[in-house]
Amino acid sequence: MRVLIVQPSLLFYGGAAAAVAQLSAHLKSRGIHNTIVTLFATTNFMESTRDLNLDIRAKTVSTYNSVSSKDALSKRYSRFFSDVLVLRRFIAAHKNNYDLINPHNFPSNWASVLHKKPVVWMMNEPLGIYTLPSFLPKVASQISAKCDRFLVTNYIDKICVNSYITQNQAKQIYGRTSNLVLFGIDYKRYRVGSPDQAYAKFGLDGRFVILTTGVVDPWKNQLASIKAVEKVISHIPNVLLVLTGGGDKEYITMLRDYVRRKKLDPYIIFTGFLPDSDIISLYHASHIGLYPFKEQGGLLAPFESLCAGKPIIISSTNGATELIKRYKLGIVTDNYADAIIDVYNYYGRYKNMAQSAQECVQKEFSWEKYCERLLRIFENAYATTK
Repeated sequence: MRVLIVQPSLLFYGGAAAAVAQLSAHLKSRGIHNTIVTLFATTNFMESTRDLNLDIRAKTVSTYNSVSSKDALSKRYSRFFSDVLVLRRFIAAHKNNYDLINPHNFPSNWASVLHKKPVVWMMNEPLGIYTLPSFLPKVASQISAKCDRFLVTNYIDKICVNSYITQNQAKQIYGRTSNLVLFGIDYKRYRVGSPDQAYAKFGLDGRFVILTTGVVDPWKNQLASIKAVEKVISHIPNVLLVLTGGGDKEYITMLRDYVRRKKLDPYIIFTGFLPDSDIISLYHASHIGLYPFKEQGGLLAPFESLCAGKPIIISSTNGATELIKRYKLGIVTDNYADAIIDVYNYYGRYKNMAQSAQECVQKEFSWEKYCERLLRIFENAYATTK
């Protein structure tokens, strides 16, 4: 069996892009020929995955800075119909060398159907969560949603999801039972880091550091992190919130305006896009990982904080919430300020909890388990469609 993996863009190593990279490397280790096709890959992603020796066919390779703002990304999304066609032609140019197509983020699922190949969709988020409602008129969004349901219902052989929330969404939208395939975590990648590197680069000495990582976007809800820090300053005067990542330009401008208006500049750092080494050092230099993400915004980041042995606070609506609760890995709440103060007051206790959670992540959440589960689904889909 030969697998063609499809992802619209590979901007940085993380989230769905990390899953795609790990899956490709694992299939290769099992002697299964595979290729990743994408419209856009960054030089940062290519460098970050060099040791995995992936076969990536990208229409365009450029730096992250060229797409680091949402206005650049939104222009790409606003052309998503043409992107579907371009990606579809790109898939068609490669499909004859493969037995099965494995699309990931939208619109790769649309581009992967009707090629007379079995399709296993890794539904990291359903249609509309990040894209359509933000720029299409209501009628166009409704038509697109109907098209999506038709295509998925009739031409996707298997649906896979990475969280309980997404599994429920798949059932509601498509009326189908999906396969739960939990993401793996790069435990070894994040387990060891140099906090001194972050102390020196970002001036963290003597500060109680709260870290929110990921693309800066309304779905990642960084405004909630800022407001939480605003509330705890009187209790934790040395608090410092570090927000990493580029992203939605308008949202970032709004966040910066809020910080300036509220005179919060001494307590907030916007780092912009950072290489992996800086992200890892920040995980180890931080005291708390704060993730007020909405629904599908950022499944992996809380677990990456745990790999560094740091307590985490996560929203009640995030896709990882059910796992955090089930394995007792951190604090699930929407009252972030009170949670921060509690962790600060009883840090030793929460640090011990995080270290126990660290061991659980190493044991229970591996990319090998993720990849093996997907491989079994691939084999089943291929066997039943031959």
